[in-house]
Amino acid sequence: MTFARATAEGFGLVRRLGNVITPALMVLFSRMPIRLLASLLWSISRSPAIRKSGAAGFGEPRTLIDAMLAAAAPHELPALRAIRP
Repeated sequence: MTFARATAEGFGLVRRLGNVITPALMVLFSRMPIRLLASLLWSISRSPAIRKSGAAGFGEPRTLIDAMLAAAAPHELPALRAIRP
């Protein structure tokens, strides 16, 4: 659920900054209820390819989250702050 909330916060930030979410599949993800998104993320995390992509380390997700936090107000994005490696 934490990762689903963080994902939803990220999509919300992208929209608040005036950007369009693409591709269409990401738009679908961005509109999912949190519980459904959490189930989807859990299912995807069982994939060996997804697990392998995370083995690259914490540098990329840390940098992306830092950039998102810099674009947000200090009190925003608590779920993203919670998952920052």
